[in-house]
Amino acid sequence: MRKLFSLLLFLGVFALGLSSFKKDELASDKAGIEFNHSSWPQVLEKSQQQEKLIFVDVYAPWCRPCKMMSKKVFPQDDVAKFYNKNFVNYKVNFETPEGKTFEEKYPVEGFPSFFWINGKGEVVHEVIGQMTAKQLIREGKRALKKAS
Repeated sequence: MRKLFSLLLFLGVFALGLSSFKKDELASDKAGIEFNHSSWPQVLEKSQQQEKLIFVDVYAPWCRPCKMMSKKVFPQDDVAKFYNKNFVNYKVNFETPEGKTFEEKYPVEGFPSFFWINGKGEVVHEVIGQMTAKQLIREGKRALKKAS
């Protein structure tokens, strides 16, 4: 009986830990850069309407640097403020059908890949690899300068 109680207690604590992990994951998704979850044609249209570049994060679910960017860089206030003000933000999983379609037009050479694309669908700027918050803001400013 004691072993059963210990096992149930362990499973309860384990389940509680998993549920709090999921809550933390969701919380970090809500803070920071606001990524648009529409289709690519809708994102292009929004870019044209708002006269903003599109910032695209192309990631793979198994990519550690991609996860780090999502967890540590995108949620930062200064990054979020800059990107939410200046860009239509879009995130695409490379391993989905949508990701494969995106890759047909915009070749992805590594992960994470970041594209800054105008409303006509033309790449203005592209960067591959993990960055700090400061570097991501710097690259966003470069994209804006190239587009003007």
